Amino acid sequence: MNRAEQELYTYIAKYPNGFYLADAYHTLALSALRRGYWENAQKLWQQMREVAAKDRKVYIYRVTWSTYSEDVIKGYCDTVGLADVSLYMLDKRLSFDQLVSGLTNWARGQCHPTETAK
Repeated sequence: MNRAEQELYTYIAKYPNGFYLADAYHTLALSALRRGYWENAQKLWQQMREVAAKDRKVYIYRVTWSTYSEDVIKGYCDTVGLADVSLYMLDKRLSFDQLVSGLTNWARGQCHPTETAK
């Protein structure tokens, strides 16, 4: 996980206008949350929201790794919407599993597989 985080931060620094900027922030926020770094996750989702004009869609295959096939989303989510719902759930101080479940349920209804272009 350390190496993946390092690479995502490298991507953000190297490509401040990159196509996957919001995706990187979202992944980093989930990683921070998994480690118990709630404030860092909040900052990363806020940064994700701030770059929405540069990267309007976040691709979600699964919100986080799961063995359950029903957790597969395979869709493009609106960056602002995903950031807002993530921050809202974070404010509710849910457990990691509850937050992931909530994001998964939100993504099922809000993320669209047909929107292939960023």
